[in-house]
Amino acid sequence: MNTDPTFHEQYAFFSDRKDQETLNALLAEIIPLPLEEIRFEFPNRPNESFSHINDRNRKIILSLPGSEKISSVEGSFSDGGTFSFRGATLGIEIPTDQYNFELSEAMRKFLSPTFSICIFRNQYIWAVDLYYPFERELLNETRNFVFRSKHLEEPQIDIFRRDDGIVFKIRFHIDPEANFEQGLRIIHPMFEEIRESLRKNSYETLEILSLYCSDRKLFRQFSPRTKWGIKLKPLLFDSRENQTRW
Repeated sequence: MNTDPTFHEQYAFFSDRKDQETLNALLAEIIPLPLEEIRFEFPNRPNESFSHINDRNRKIILSLPGSEKISSVEGSFSDGGTFSFRGATLGIEIPTDQYNFELSEAMRKFLSPTFSICIFRNQYIWAVDLYYPFERELLNETRNFVFRSKHLEEPQIDIFRRDDGIVFKIRFHIDPEANFEQGLRIIHPMFEEIRESLRKNSYETLEILSLYCSDRKLFRQFSPRTKWGIKLKPLLFDSRENQTRW
């Protein structure tokens, strides 16, 4: 994989909710974390920044989405890592020399009905977490596609209930020459379509992902029947290492 060695982990969370709802959700999760600084860009007045977050400026920050139009939010975490929010997309980067385990663990909380798609990359693999409103029938019908790997650098598909939703956690490889921005342009629209296929009770994309993780020979032989499967299969990178392994 063609990764930037200066970053240990990179995240992009996507929201399709209204601006104020998205900002409220973002700040509710960001503000409790140890912050070095948070900066707000406004279209109609000078930008504003806060450091050494305390109860007083925390209240000011949380009130901003209801009183101001905000163009973007950026900042840094006290123990390493930066974040930026613009256009309903939240990006988080954790440099290799500032790896922040607690921040990595906190990333799980961002996945929600508001930020329903998370795309992640580290030095070894890409991943997508997809949040879908809970439906018992959907969970029961998709659990058979689960394939858990013992190694974090290998493809995996996991499906489970969390609170009022279903989380689809998927690890995979794409074109090793793709950088993070190129990968986002490929992966994000594809998983928007996978979410559409779930709404229509079509699970072929999950079947393809499960075969990709569990049986590479059958994956290569599989012929997609739906428009979603036809788009997904070529996206998944079948490396020489995996070819010899399978």
